[in-house]
Amino acid sequence: MDWLCLSEVKEAYPLQLTEYAVANDIAYEPAFNWWVHDMLRKRKRIINKVKSRYWRTTHKFGIQIPISVQEAYEIDWTAGTSHWTRAIYKEMQNVRIAFERLENITEDQMRGGKTKSGYTYIALHIWFSILRWMGFSASYSVARKTV
Repeated sequence: MDWLCLSEVKEAYPLQLTEYAVANDIAYEPAFNWWVHDMLRKRKRIINKVKSRYWRTTHKFGIQIPISVQEAYEIDWTAGTSHWTRAIYKEMQNVRIAFERLENITEDQMRGGKTKSGYTYIALHIWFSILRWMGFSASYSVARKTV
């Protein structure tokens, strides 16, 4: 394993190095202290720009992109198609193995941590896209606030 100069790593992978420094409590060391906090602010600005762009995107290739599952169903119903419904169904088939239905437990109980031991409530977000060659796509991701 070869050692790399810190300045080369900082130049090539600034965000990854910043996250490493914060995770390992070395962000306040002199080699990191003078630039880590600026890089964290820059990362936050980048994330906020991406988020705002995501929420502003309403159409792609001339087709309306839904923001929520309810909106996807409404678009399908209005257009008389089932493109988004099929995309949601396909994604659910792909990720269903990761979920287990817990009977007699409300959402409030899950959020409060009153579930089976070893289980944790995780909020999910489904995002939609149109892929040029593959058609309509729906994908699950963990909501950022719960991580």
